[in-house]
Amino acid sequence: MAAKSFYAQFPTGSTVYGIIKKLSNGYLLDDADGAFAAAPADPYVSFTEDSVLKSFYALSESRAVWAD
Repeated sequence: MAAKSFYAQFPTGSTVYGIIKKLSNGYLLDDADGAFAAAPADPYVSFTEDSVLKSFYALSESRAVWAD
């Protein structure tokens, strides 16, 4: 299955979290299990700073298949 990728730019050394929302139904991604839910237990996914490109943060999510 193909991974979905998200990117953000913040000052180096930041702690970066995001919330992924499915626009078709308003559900949020649950970071605990990778499934979408109306009220997930943990909607905050963590971005990781790139080791070479400082201040560049990335998130790759591939735990579940997402319908487009």
